[in-house]
Amino acid sequence: MLNLAGLVDLDASMAFGVMLGSAGSIRVLAAESVLNDASLERVARHLKEGPPAADEMLLVEARHLVEADFPAAPERSVLMAAIGVELRTKRLLRSLARTSDQASALDLLLGHPRDWSMSVHGLFLKALPVFVGAGAAEGLGQGHIDLSKRVQKLFASRNLIAHTGAAVTGAEAVLHVQT
Repeated sequence: MLNLAGLVDLDASMAFGVMLGSAGSIRVLAAESVLNDASLERVARHLKEGPPAADEMLLVEARHLVEADFPAAPERSVLMAAIGVELRTKRLLRSLARTSDQASALDLLLGHPRDWSMSVHGLFLKALPVFVGAGAAEGLGQGHIDLSKRVQKLFASRNLIAHTGAAVTGAEAVLHVQT
C-alpha cells in the first residue's frame, strides 16, 4: 500500500481525483488491519464507550509517525511513546490499587512529584509488582525485567531528545515505540 489516500465514492464507483499524502513509502498491511463493515462497527462500539484514553491516542500516533515518511518523525515518535508509556503505567497502577490505602498511597506518589519522585522506569519496575500482588508479581518474571529495561532505554532517549535535541535513528524509534 502506498502512503497515499484518494477520495473515492465506492457506491458510485467514482474517484474524485483528490489525493492526500506523499507516495514516499510503501507499506504492506495485514488483511485484518484493513477497514471493513465489521471493523467499522467495532470502532463505533468502542467510541460509544467514550473517547480513547490519552495514552492509547499517543501510542497510536507514535506508531503512525514511525511508519510515516516525515523528517522529524523518529524524535517525535519517541517523545509521544514516552508520554504514552508514562500515562499508561500510571493508569494501570491506578486500576490495580485494590484498597483505599493503596489508592491513597499511589495518589500521594503520583500526585505530588516534587515531594515524592519516582521515574516511570521505577514505577514500572518496582511499583507495578507491588500493586499486582505478591503471587502475581512472581509470575511477571523475566518478561517484566526485559520490558523494564526497554522502558528505561525509551526514557533515556526521551531525555536526550527533550533536553539536548539529540536525534535517534528510525530503527531506534521503532524499537522504542514497540515498547
